[in-house]
Amino acid sequence: MKRSLSLLLGLSLGASAAFAQSANTSIIDRAQQPAPPVAPRSQTDTAIPTGIEGEDAGVQRVAEPRKFPIKLFLDADTQVYYTDNVLLQPANNPQSNSDAVVFATTLSVRAETPSKPFANGLITPSIGLVYQRYYHGIASDDPARDDLDFDSYSIPLTLRFRNQSGWDASVGVTAGSIYRLNGASSYENIYRNLTPSVSVRKSIGLSKTQLVSLGTTLSYAKTWADTPGGLFSFRDDRNDKVDLSGDIAYYYIRGRWVLNAYGRAAFTDYLHYQEAGNRDVNRRDTTLSLGASATYNLTSWASARVFTSSDWRLSNQEGNAPTFDNYTYESSNLGIGLSLSANF
Repeated sequence: MKRSLSLLLGLSLGASAAFAQSANTSIIDRAQQPAPPVAPRSQTDTAIPTGIEGEDAGVQRVAEPRKFPIKLFLDADTQVYYTDNVLLQPANNPQSNSDAVVFATTLSVRAETPSKPFANGLITPSIGLVYQRYYHGIASDDPARDDLDFDSYSIPLTLRFRNQSGWDASVGVTAGSIYRLNGASSYENIYRNLTPSVSVRKSIGLSKTQLVSLGTTLSYAKTWADTPGGLFSFRDDRNDKVDLSGDIAYYYIRGRWVLNAYGRAAFTDYLHYQEAGNRDVNRRDTTLSLGASATYNLTSWASARVFTSSDWRLSNQEGNAPTFDNYTYESSNLGIGLSLSANF
């Protein structure tokens, strides 16, 4: 009898741990969905990298004395969007039709030191702090949506190089953490990462109102995730991965309007992924993203937008264990957003 009770208790704890791991995986995947390329706010913003308003000197501005030894950038963004697959489940899963309305807020501050001339361009170091909060239970009574709510913190340290020919390169490292708002414990830290990366971007001015941007990024994520107890034990670095992505974006700038369409392909190789405890799985993901937006600059510091995007991910897993989860999914989003920005 005691042996049966022990086995039942062990199975119960193992199932609870597996459920917590599944929920945490959904949070981590959603928190790491790449953002679309940043849209220029006006023709002036695109003139410097593309040389539209003068190949030699670029855009001329009246010099103003600096109030601080560093330059500060403050940004706030709020978006509300509908998604048809909030759990990021495969199409053959009954939960794949789990639509939801998501409310997301982003606050960021970035400090730049004065730029220095380097190799016919400018090199600029910066450090930032980014905070995000995501709510997934808007207009829904399903408690499973609330279990996906999270806070995200990141500190990017970047060294950026840009020149008059439209080349923009950066190397940096980002430290981040994700906190689950609901679940077994309050404000649970489920994930941390330290991610060095290098990226290169080329801006091509097609005309005074049109711009094409091409970019690629290579990154390595060193991670630490919580390890739920029970029958299954997990490595805390099971999310370590290498990412290689490339994107192309088109912008049409007309007065206060910026219209954008973009495409991105990302290849992810998990270095030692695990499912159901110590069962190693060779996991490789390919993700294709397409999107479009229309942004209206209300003022020099405020803009509003409507946007839509779709993601397709094909995940291949091979290893010494059966596939307990299939990470292949399709997801579409449609929403509105408001951004505020200031610099000093």
